[in-house]
Amino acid sequence: MVSMADHIVNPPSIISYGGKKIKIACLGWGSLLWRSHDLNVKGRWRNDGPELPIEFARVADDGRLTLVLHWDAEPIRVYWIELDTDDLSEAIEMLRKQEGTIEPGIDFVTHEHGRCCIPRVLREVNQWLIENGLDAAVWTGLDSNFESKTGMDFSHENVIKYLKGLEGEELERAKEHIRKAPEQVRTTVRKRVEEELGWTRIDG
Repeated sequence: MVSMADHIVNPPSIISYGGKKIKIACLGWGSLLWRSHDLNVKGRWRNDGPELPIEFARVADDGRLTLVLHWDAEPIRVYWIELDTDDLSEAIEMLRKQEGTIEPGIDFVTHEHGRCCIPRVLREVNQWLIENGLDAAVWTGLDSNFESKTGMDFSHENVIKYLKGLEGEELERAKEHIRKAPEQVRTTVRKRVEEELGWTRIDG
């Protein structure tokens, strides 16, 4: 197995391990868990995925704060589901279509290759794959854009300030999105939002 440090490549189309069908996991931590109609899957979402640094750090076009990988976030155990394909490119395309993004917005890792803006995530996910008898994983790899969207540095205080400044439909969408996040996704921002704004969890 090659070193994953700073190893960022384009995905190979098909991975072969001596003719064995490979197992590809899709990782999720937000709305993908209740909105995944474009994914061909085996079984159900499981809550014992790898621990990854995720946070409500991206502002969507409609004003919502969404969960993304963030280098300074606390590790949170994420969810996963096995995809019904053994073609990595097909797995990436399924997730790209579901998320409505471009192909480089989907990260991946195998035992030999990987692509992610946070190198330690590649190592963490690859180790999790080995421990769980899986061969590859894909996940949404969009970056934080909080600073460029709001003109403020990303901090827990500024997140609260941003949310307090929303009104009307933007406020309702943002509130619903945070409240629907899966139970175990207890990020620092989410805890602060519950304490200061009273936005407790609702079923998705």
